[in-house]
Amino acid sequence: MTESEFKDQYLQSDLPKRISNRKLKLRNEGSSEERGRHKHHHRYKRAASTDIPLKVDWREKGIVTEVNNQKTCGACWAFSTVQNMESMYAMKYQNLVTLSVQQAIDCARYDNDGCNGGDDCTFLQWLKDNAIQIYSETTYPLHLKNEMCKLTNDSFYVQINNYACDNFVNDEVYILQAIATIGPVAVAVNAISWQHYVGGIIQFNCGGDFDLLNHSVQLVGYDLTTEIPYYIARNSWGEDFGDKGYLYLAIGDNLCGLANEVSALTVL
Repeated sequence: MTESEFKDQYLQSDLPKRISNRKLKLRNEGSSEERGRHKHHHRYKRAASTDIPLKVDWREKGIVTEVNNQKTCGACWAFSTVQNMESMYAMKYQNLVTLSVQQAIDCARYDNDGCNGGDDCTFLQWLKDNAIQIYSETTYPLHLKNEMCKLTNDSFYVQINNYACDNFVNDEVYILQAIATIGPVAVAVNAISWQHYVGGIIQFNCGGDFDLLNHSVQLVGYDLTTEIPYYIARNSWGEDFGDKGYLYLAIGDNLCGLANEVSALTVL
């Protein structure tokens, strides 16, 4: 597969534009997300003054579902956020359920366009503003293509309570703090160099500029005990990618742009 084919199949080149449009809209409207953002940011700052565990891996706590495979559907934004909803619901209710990414693909608005691309934080804003209920994958199965949004009547669903989206460039301690004290987070990344990743810790040759962002993944942990501290990232390219669907990113240098847009959420 050529680099161009890889970009077309797995990445979304317009992600920086989507994020910029969202931020401009927030500034113009003084929206609830902007107010909530500062509230959560201050909480991170207060918490960051305390010690954090040297190692966190939420997979070991049973709150992370199986690795997904988005294939040719450019809905990484839906996978990473729905995965966070799964994890936070499992943490709160001790019940790990696979939720419907297809519902997000079909139904999410606010400049999200299913398999054609979207943004985690815009998706979160839509979920919050409209009190959206996300159903299980069993109720609303995954088809990995854009379809009509379906009305669903099921007693089981998950709904977000609140969320935060932040830029933590030069402040990655707050990402660690969020993972340790809240749970997994979603991050926008530059994944162009991941095409040939087979394992190990990515440390170099993965630019962090905002304009390079083209993908989204879930961070499910970190390890500060190794010579090269790293994040544990859960990708959505199937278990054949990397380490059974996971990869490891060095901490501290905004590697692959992971600190440009970090989102966390809580559920009702």
